[in-house]
Amino acid sequence: MVLPNYGLPYVFVERLADLERIRPGDFVLITLNKLGPYQKQIKKWIKRHNQKTCLTLDESDEISNPESQRTKAYYGRPIPAYKNGYALFAACHLPEKTTVFGVAERTQDIYNADELNRLLAKTVITRTFEEVTGKEIRRIHQVPLPFLPEEREVYRMVVEEFYKVQREYFASTGNHRKDAMLRIMQQITLLLRVAAAPIR
Repeated sequence: MVLPNYGLPYVFVERLADLERIRPGDFVLITLNKLGPYQKQIKKWIKRHNQKTCLTLDESDEISNPESQRTKAYYGRPIPAYKNGYALFAACHLPEKTTVFGVAERTQDIYNADELNRLLAKTVITRTFEEVTGKEIRRIHQVPLPFLPEEREVYRMVVEEFYKVQREYFASTGNHRKDAMLRIMQQITLLLRVAAAPIR
């Protein structure tokens, strides 16, 4: 958590008593899991303070199912308000496709992009952290590190001789065609695993 490092006042709501510690100007952090059980108390708190709050939602993919209880913990109704409207919106701009494995998924292909941009321009307001708080707290400091010989060899093996380690890390599906299609995904996954554990 970076807020203490920059001297920004905040309250992390882990129990109901934490609501009483909130002061004007505080950042209030609460997980979506806590939002459901404390829904009534939070609504009362917001009403008692004349609704003078600014909501910032992170990890919005956690409430992507409009029928889930987690999603319905805003004012007690799902987002979007109507399931049929949500299905129609998704069908127009991000329809589901069936993969070769028979699984329905949404890809990154956006349909009717011009119309979607027109809608978003009228309905979505984006503000940066600096614009909201008046403070710039982001400092990116990168230090590139050269490969050690051992690291370079591991990467070379994964890229050039993947078959040597494939059986050790990935089980076969029993279908040669599926295995061939999965091979590039498995290779990328293994590269990510290698990158997550550098030799130092």
